[in-house]
Amino acid sequence: SKSMPHFRQWVFFLEHMVFGGIIHSGYLQKQGGKWKSWKKRWFHLDRNMSLLHYYETETLKLWKGCIDLAGVTRIQKGSKDSVHSSGNKEFTIELRTEERVWVLAGHSAHEQTEWMQKLSQVISEHRSRSRT
Repeated sequence: SKSMPHFRQWVFFLEHMVFGGIIHSGYLQKQGGKWKSWKKRWFHLDRNMSLLHYYETETLKLWKGCIDLAGVTRIQKGSKDSVHSSGNKEFTIELRTEERVWVLAGHSAHEQTEWMQKLSQVISEHRSRSRT
């Protein structure tokens, strides 16, 4: 049946919400890796897996990818002058890994700060778990 995968996604989503995996979600703009265009994506921050999943929309029908926060070596607020932000987004967040610099943009300074805090929390929790 066509609705079965959709149902499974909702069960997965609800389990993660109820059992504490997903601690934050919402829309952000994401800059492409090869092409520097911006796409609006729905993000889920998974604390247990140290992953930032992103989907085309909040319906979760089309999973587009994820960022492994365990590989993030640096997180910082971007600036309009930053090489990575291409100068046209104000509230950017840069996640640096060995492979690339992920650039995300919020719609407001509040949103940028909130995502920065949540991401930093998950990254530092992962680092402290890795050391023990």
